[in-house]
Amino acid sequence: MILDLFIIISRYLFVLLIAIFAWQSIKGSIAIDKNDYEKLRRSAFSQRAVIIFMHALAFSILSFDRESGLFDYHTLGFAGVTVVVLVIGSLIAEKIYKNSCPIIWNCIVFLLDLSLISIYRIDASLAERQLIWIAVAFGCMIIVPVVLKVIPFIEKMTFLYFIASFVLILSPFFIGRTVFGATRWVQIGNIGFQPSEIVKFLFVFYLASALKNANTIKKLIVPGVMCALLVLIHVLQRDLGGALIFFLTFMAMMYIASGKLSVVLLGFSAASAASVFAYQIFYHVRVRVSAWSNPLADMAGDGFQILQSLFAIGTWGPFGSGLTRGFVRTIPVVVSDFIFAAISEEFGWIFAVILIIIFMVIFYRGIKVSLSQDDSYFSLLTAGFTCILAVQTFLIIGGVTKLIPLTGVTLPFVSYGGSSILASVLIICILQWVYGKRSMEEHEE
Repeated sequence: MILDLFIIISRYLFVLLIAIFAWQSIKGSIAIDKNDYEKLRRSAFSQRAVIIFMHALAFSILSFDRESGLFDYHTLGFAGVTVVVLVIGSLIAEKIYKNSCPIIWNCIVFLLDLSLISIYRIDASLAERQLIWIAVAFGCMIIVPVVLKVIPFIEKMTFLYFIASFVLILSPFFIGRTVFGATRWVQIGNIGFQPSEIVKFLFVFYLASALKNANTIKKLIVPGVMCALLVLIHVLQRDLGGALIFFLTFMAMMYIASGKLSVVLLGFSAASAASVFAYQIFYHVRVRVSAWSNPLADMAGDGFQILQSLFAIGTWGPFGSGLTRGFVRTIPVVVSDFIFAAISEEFGWIFAVILIIIFMVIFYRGIKVSLSQDDSYFSLLTAGFTCILAVQTFLIIGGVTKLIPLTGVTLPFVSYGGSSILASVLIICILQWVYGKRSMEEHEE
């Protein structure tokens, strides 16, 4: 009885905490733009305090065993290890990425902690694996600056990016496995990963190199052909989300590089024609569109996922059912594709909307990093990676809310998945390294 009352009260506390966090994120971002480092320091401190309070509140609920009336020491231990991992990750970031943006780091830690809370509530063993992948991602943070210091050499490797991208993206056809109808996974021993997550990096590095001097239509042809082939391969693999991510990232980077709106309109026109063709040719495309347009037509089949998602989001109102009181396990593929729906069900739609605002702060800071660069290569590089995160976030949130057809991508930093977590964290590392590099250059000037 006392626990139920505590959970009901906690619904309002969770919304209050994320509201404070988002407000401090916005204030800190404004402080950066105004070079007000004292306000930035206060906002960053407030963000960290919110993360601690949210973590403690969530795991005090998750660790309580109703049957025994005692706290589960295994859950408390996991909560403690999580704090250690997140703190070590933050210290690594502060030590290695000097002059980087603390607002971005805090937003990422907040999302990673929310990921572990949400997944642990559904499946403790998956949350433990997710924590291992987060620790691995933090370890890889050390490597990124070493790799990026050889940028002058990397810029000339466009042909290698091209070849490596196609070798990786084609590998699931030969040594891959099909998961939920999509052939995009490669299994090596006990480790499974999506080659497309690696190709994202190669693709953006390639485009940044190829488009930095793309002042003519001729120079856009080869990158355009590469993008078209990658999109086609993703469609054949039934990875519609991956196809859209690559296409929209290419269009954004091409417009930034060339400034030619006519080329962008031509690209979208060609994509529209290709979409109609794909709808007619590929059965899985028609299934996705049909489930999106009228999920009630096949409630027990193709429309089941989206209906369960919509019920979860809309049933419990602005403050949700309360952590552990929802029915999130009834949502198919909940820890990966539908984690946003699970969060909306138990934390409420106000919490979910503010969560989107936090993502928007990250994207805004990424755009500011891109605009601050004098070097066109770094400007395109950071714009491309920011676009990947933004498009991926839009696709999955739009899919689970029925705004667009479901594409089956993960929510960056929140969904379960080792390759997704690793790729998302490394993207932020690249943004932060470029930001810190530029900050040091401005200080020296």
